[in-house]
Amino acid sequence: MGNKYKKWCICLGLVILGIWFSKDKNLYAASATIWFEAPEKEVYVGEEISVQMMVGSDTTLGDFEGSLIYSSSLLEYVSGPSCITGENGLLTISDIGASPSWDARNYRMTFRVLQEGTCQFEMTNNPVAYEYDTGNTMSVSSGVLGFTILPAPQESDNARLAAMKISPGNLTPTFESGIFEYSTVVDNDTIKLTVSAVPEDLECKVSVTGNSELKEGNNIVEIHVKAPAGNELIYTIHVAKEALITPSATPIPETEAPEWRFEVYEESGVFKLTGQYFYTIKEKDASVTIPAGYTKTSFIMNGVTIWAYTKTEDSDSDFLLLILENEAGETGLYRYDRVEKTIQRYLQEKNVISNTSKSLEEQEFLQDASDLMRYEQTISKLSLALAVAAGICLILLISVIALLIRRKNLDD
Repeated sequence: MGNKYKKWCICLGLVILGIWFSKDKNLYAASATIWFEAPEKEVYVGEEISVQMMVGSDTTLGDFEGSLIYSSSLLEYVSGPSCITGENGLLTISDIGASPSWDARNYRMTFRVLQEGTCQFEMTNNPVAYEYDTGNTMSVSSGVLGFTILPAPQESDNARLAAMKISPGNLTPTFESGIFEYSTVVDNDTIKLTVSAVPEDLECKVSVTGNSELKEGNNIVEIHVKAPAGNELIYTIHVAKEALITPSATPIPETEAPEWRFEVYEESGVFKLTGQYFYTIKEKDASVTIPAGYTKTSFIMNGVTIWAYTKTEDSDSDFLLLILENEAGETGLYRYDRVEKTIQRYLQEKNVISNTSKSLEEQEFLQDASDLMRYEQTISKLSLALAVAAGICLILLISVIALLIRRKNLDD
């Protein structure tokens, strides 16, 4: 009777322990969370955006399956991981045989924005996440992503010029953005009219036609300015080239240096500048620092728009800074004279002596005086350092002597 009672008690205890451990296991079952990360910037119609679906868990994440719905009238699915299939508002994620994830797993998807409105992303049909170690399913909770799609920004329709200059010659009347007809007169030896045109909206495309191979008499040069919105304005210059005058006597041979004419052409997507030397034109370069007080602009040479830098307070200056690379591969700033059509290496203005009344001897004297002052300051600092070092050595010597005397007295 006693043994039988003991057996029943043991069986009952085992049943209670089994129920307790089963309850405890369910209480601490692993769980997973799904959330979405929206684009950081504003979303406009016509562009492509990335949306990230993140899956995290409190244990090692293994396989994952689920279905994602989105607003198909607003977005078009473009691409994503190979484990994602579907379209038209429903995507299926079947990430089977996945590597273990200790951190949140990221599924990045790309969508094309079709029209404006409020778009939503959310999971449907009970997504399933598996523990990597046991293969057990986890409880899954998910959030909803929503963001607003804005209309495509309106492109500028401003096709007016802010400034226009020609070389050689001058415009008649004086340039104004609202005047579209001009005239000028050039010598008979002028082959080409250089036009520098800067649009009010720097996103405009500017092209020049009719400014090459000028003939005697009237020539028509057109400057076409096309705005980002697609509309175009045309500025016209009537160029009168003077007739050739035959001299009555034999002319005296010219002894002046030949006039170099710069030409711009494109080669494999790179713009080249030729003349007395050869340069490669660059829009920007990490090794070149633009001086303070200069603003980025552009001008036209041989019908090609070239990036340049002009003084902020004088946008119509005849002098521009160009970033050029010479034949030796050296990149630097060069000053271009739009009137004289010359190029020379640019020296920082801070290095130019503004007081021209000082003679070279005065400048050398000031430089020598400055060098002497720096030398004297250096000697003074060295002397002070030597004095401090000598004082420290003297203190150490006295301390050593005192220590030796004390030890000798102890020995006696």
